[in-house]
Amino acid sequence: MESQAFINVEEVRREAGPGFVGKSSGTLNGQKGNTDKFAFGVSTLNIYRETENEYLFLGDYNFSETFGPTDTNNGRAHVRYTIHPDRRFSIETFVQSEFDQFKQIQNRDLVGANLRHRLGKNDHESFYAGYGTFLEYQIWGDDEVFRTLRANLYLSYVNKFNDHWSSYGIFYLQPSWLEMRDFRFELQAGANATITQRLSLTAQLSIETETKRPAGVKPTDLNYTSGLILKY
Repeated sequence: MESQAFINVEEVRREAGPGFVGKSSGTLNGQKGNTDKFAFGVSTLNIYRETENEYLFLGDYNFSETFGPTDTNNGRAHVRYTIHPDRRFSIETFVQSEFDQFKQIQNRDLVGANLRHRLGKNDHESFYAGYGTFLEYQIWGDDEVFRTLRANLYLSYVNKFNDHWSSYGIFYLQPSWLEMRDFRFELQAGANATITQRLSLTAQLSIETETKRPAGVKPTDLNYTSGLILKY
């Protein structure tokens, strides 16, 4: 998974009721001989709910090297607090820190807030929109420092077909308030299949575009993953 400013929390939010729920995954891959490769990744997504309050923590780290040189090294941590004063509207506040060696991002810190609007929800589907803003502090690989105030807009859709299958789609747009040509957007889609009460298969696809990146870094990334998720 690439380190990025976009966070998908919709799947774990789909779990009903108060209390704690979490999802974590880990991968370890290696090859020796004609191919020399090592890859390691961990991620965790945890949420605790009270009647009107919701606390969320997300973290992940990914590393790999092929024939010696490192070709992946990124990570992030995200903490979010949400209060639900109304059935249709919620207020979210969040902080996030991340890095990505191969996007030349030494550090990217975010702090912001959103208004989350429930457009529709029933036993199988949920549809939400988010409107907000955040302050972004970045250090690029050549020690350039950027401070940017961005809008934070999203649409999310989750469909739980039955007790075993679910899917989701999310669209994010984050333009700078001061320079509208400076923006990033991402489209995410995924599906989960439950194997047991605590184990499930997952597949995800995301396309991310960012108009302002360090020299030599491509503006668009396509990411796809599949694997196992442990729920606790």
